[in-house]
Amino acid sequence: MIVFFNEKHTCVELKTYLCECGIATDTFNALKDQREREATLERFKRKDLKVLLCSDLASRGLNTGADVVVNYCMPRDVDTWTHRVGRTGRNGNRGESLSIVK
Repeated sequence: MIVFFNEKHTCVELKTYLCECGIATDTFNALKDQREREATLERFKRKDLKVLLCSDLASRGLNTGADVVVNYCMPRDVDTWTHRVGRTGRNGNRGESLSIVK
């Protein structure tokens, strides 16, 4: 599962909570350097991580193998929403997406 946020700091807050609950989780955002992001993405692809908490940095061009995308925060425009939910449909895969509207 990939969970998208509009603010990278919100990713960090939820990571702390999910890790305390025993859920293998990490973040993918601009707070990490490129090497750290690549390592995190590889852990997610290997299924070592159950949840990847992302800023829009991960919304385009990544083949993640995600089955589910959650828009925890609705993006500011429809193009970003399209790219976010598209993470489940890469390479012929089918997945699900959920958008939370507050």
